[in-house]
Amino acid sequence: MIITGLVLLVAGACGGGQEVVTGAGGGGDVDNGSEVPRQVRPGGGDGGLVVSVELGGGLLPPGQAFRLLPQAVVYEDGATLSPAATIAIYPGPALPAVTEGRVDEEVVDQLVAAAAGSGLLDGTEKDFGQPTVMDAATTTVTVVVDGQAYVTSVYGLGGPTVALPGITADQQRAQDRVSEFVDLVSRTVVDAGGGQYVPERYRVLPLAPDQELDPAVEPDTRDWPLPEVDLREGECTPVSGGQADELGEALESASEITQWRTESGDTFTLSVRPVLPHEPDCPA
Repeated sequence: MIITGLVLLVAGACGGGQEVVTGAGGGGDVDNGSEVPRQVRPGGGDGGLVVSVELGGGLLPPGQAFRLLPQAVVYEDGATLSPAATIAIYPGPALPAVTEGRVDEEVVDQLVAAAAGSGLLDGTEKDFGQPTVMDAATTTVTVVVDGQAYVTSVYGLGGPTVALPGITADQQRAQDRVSEFVDLVSRTVVDAGGGQYVPERYRVLPLAPDQELDPAVEPDTRDWPLPEVDLREGECTPVSGGQADELGEALESASEITQWRTESGDTFTLSVRPVLPHEPDCPA
């Protein structure tokens, strides 16, 4: 989806400031040497989100789309999060793992300066074009400065080496600026370290068991470990506190096709993912 205008609205998940959403405007190269103005500070002053890069859309089943994590996240205190590498096996683990790291305050400032140099903080409309490709992913970049979130979404972001058809030279240059910033954030997060993030909250999406599983792989069936947490098919269910610890332990030995039996006799497969510190319990 291409956002073709400039919208100002009150942000719900970014520290209560304003959110500037930009889509379709100009081009140019990323200026990583820009300085952060003295009156501009990353984040909202509460240790919250500074930068996130997310992918969405494309041809994904509901359960897989629900499990998607941001590709890279940087917080005001320098903490970083990204999806951990997983072994390509079937069935995969029930819970996607998250890698955490940390960067210095100077690095956080450099990312904000690079965002400014990329035109991601100027609030102007940008024309990224509409690639003539069906079901491509949408890349969403969020940068929070002084409590204001600047959100840029680009459908079919290709970059200099993966240009998609249907894009003009000017539109490609506009995409390149975003792509170069995304690459910078991704490299920064990868270099930040490789510790394991321990979630404090989870999102759970109960789904009807898949009837077209590989016949060579038999799913195991287990009792849902939180009888006080009601599961309803297709509805996001938040789990936090001590219940999150209990669920995390139960998921450690489960797989993505494990079937969970509730006290009422219903059986679900669960699409589960950690909720990162800046995210709401469940998507709106």
